[in-house]
Amino acid sequence: MCGADSFSTEYRADLRSRGFVFDDVGNNISNLNRFLGDLTGLYWVWKNTTDAVVGTNQYRRMWNNDEINKLVFDPDTIYVLSRVSFEESAYNQYVRHHGQYGMDLLFSAVDKNKIDLPHVADLKTVSYLHCNNMFIAGRNMFDRICQRLFDIVFALYKGIAHLLPGAPANQTRTIAFLAERILTVMFINPEYYFGKVKIQEVGWSFDPRK
Repeated sequence: MCGADSFSTEYRADLRSRGFVFDDVGNNISNLNRFLGDLTGLYWVWKNTTDAVVGTNQYRRMWNNDEINKLVFDPDTIYVLSRVSFEESAYNQYVRHHGQYGMDLLFSAVDKNKIDLPHVADLKTVSYLHCNNMFIAGRNMFDRICQRLFDIVFALYKGIAHLLPGAPANQTRTIAFLAERILTVMFINPEYYFGKVKIQEVGWSFDPRK
């Protein structure tokens, strides 16, 4: 699947001939890609697929196939990217890279967005992140995760949509960066958000852009 923004007609036709699909067909939020980043792809997968087991990856961030191929899939397990560790709290890491605004936004929006304040406060003590908004789960669990996540994402976006077009480049995708922290909080406290479920970390790799 490909994000559709900025593709020429010829390039799009070439990709389609090779079996690619695009995130601006079917039930989609492709028009928000500038602000939500990879979340528009996750939304498309959620709304337009019916597979029994569902997951996503990004074009430069990929699951470790050796580990994936050895998995004995358990429908009561959410498979998440192995954590990225910091020498500071996840809260401070966000502020250092993206500024204070996003953390203030997330903490101020807690009550109305169905995410528990003590759990969000975990970001001030944990020193790792399950990044890239990537996970694998059985269909029912995948739907539950996405419903939880996008309820919060859309509420946050609605509150600051008028500010984003003129925001500095590193702030335009504030919501996508916050989603990584929201999912991390949920995966730290899975029973609260998803019921009786296990979290299993799986290795992954990153290919730097050439």
